Amino acid sequence: MTQDDEQLHLLSVFHYVLAGICSLVSLFPLIYFGMGLAMMAGVGGGKPGEFAPLLAGCFVAGIGGLFLVFAVAYALALFLAARFLAERRRHTFCVVVAAISCSFTPLGTVLGVFTLIVLFRPSVKVLFGVEAPPAAA
Repeated sequence: MTQDDEQLHLLSVFHYVLAGICSLVSLFPLIYFGMGLAMMAGVGGGKPGEFAPLLAGCFVAGIGGLFLVFAVAYALALFLAARFLAERRRHTFCVVVAAISCSFTPLGTVLGVFTLIVLFRPSVKVLFGVEAPPAAA
């Protein structure tokens, strides 16, 4: 096993771990989604059908649902990137997910930076079947 193979395997494992962590964290927006639904139903003491609690409930449920969708999509992207890293496929997808991961501190930043460093090596590009750019003259 070469050094590149070993590092890609480790990156794959760490992507799986971060995907699992993000999957668990993605359940937190369900609290806001549920609170918004409760506000729309009038559970908090307001009368059902009043405009202010209905509007606030729609807003809270909408924001919770939006965060839920984005968190699940990010966790799925991390899972797919881990799989593609292990199979040495879809280099560009892995680079994009690594770049997006850099915005999620601290774990995503560390994993994203190390993944980008490894993926931009010419020897790793060859493993993925991506042609290395010609050397500058």
